[in-house]
Amino acid sequence: MNNGTKLGRVFQALTRPKRLKLVIFFVTSVCNAKCRTCFYWEELNQRGDLTWDEIQTLSRTMPRFTDLWLSGGEPMLRRELTDIVHLFYLENGVRWVNLPTNGLLPARTGEWVERILGENPALRLDLNVAMDGLYEMQDSIRAVPGNFAKTLQTLEAMQPCRRNYSNLRVNINTV
Repeated sequence: MNNGTKLGRVFQALTRPKRLKLVIFFVTSVCNAKCRTCFYWEELNQRGDLTWDEIQTLSRTMPRFTDLWLSGGEPMLRRELTDIVHLFYLENGVRWVNLPTNGLLPARTGEWVERILGENPALRLDLNVAMDGLYEMQDSIRAVPGNFAKTLQTLEAMQPCRRNYSNLRVNINTV
């Protein structure tokens, strides 16, 4: 490739309209675990999470984007989580949500995943369940007795959703 071609490509890249593609959004600082691997543990369970009204304002002032990565704390502890996903789906054109969970709330996770997918039919949802070891090791890393058993229950709760929604991927994340 000659210098003229390279310069032309650089010019195209600089003059191309800018688009936002990915947003990483910490939906809550609240967490029900105390993971040894957490980079954020000193900031958890503090006041200052955005209110629902603030999130609505944020969404309505943002441009369209397709990928929303939720984070926290534990996103499943944010009571408006399903509404937040639906808001960004409608207002901003989000079509892919990456949702991590520590797996401690199996019933809620099953119910909310079902609701998210039912309300947002063109959405792809990646549910990322944290698992860093088996049995006592998982419980120790997460500092929650019974965490491994709850994580398995969460994975089991996803089976009906996986059968009903081809746009759901359930992943196991490890650190």
